[in-house]
Amino acid sequence: MRNYLELVDRYSKIANDPSTAGVAAVISTADILRPQGPKAIIEHFQKLLPDVKDPAVERAIRLQLADMYRQTQEPALAIEQLSHLIKAPKASQ
Repeated sequence: MRNYLELVDRYSKIANDPSTAGVAAVISTADILRPQGPKAIIEHFQKLLPDVKDPAVERAIRLQLADMYRQTQEPALAIEQLSHLIKAPKASQ
């Protein structure tokens, strides 16, 4: 029962923070698409990226894209995504 309550508590904390929930969704999406290969993940996130409004979620997507481009031997595209992260403005506190 204790494990169940801890799980409920963790889910509640994630669900109450839109940025955290969005980042968790990015990770889950990549995990779901992983059997289809990195190209499927790249295609999905590239389509989604223009509509993302949360900076933390955008950063999580760019990290996933950089990793997938690295896996597909496209280092220039990986560097492009990482450069977006490097040049991004500081997050507001």
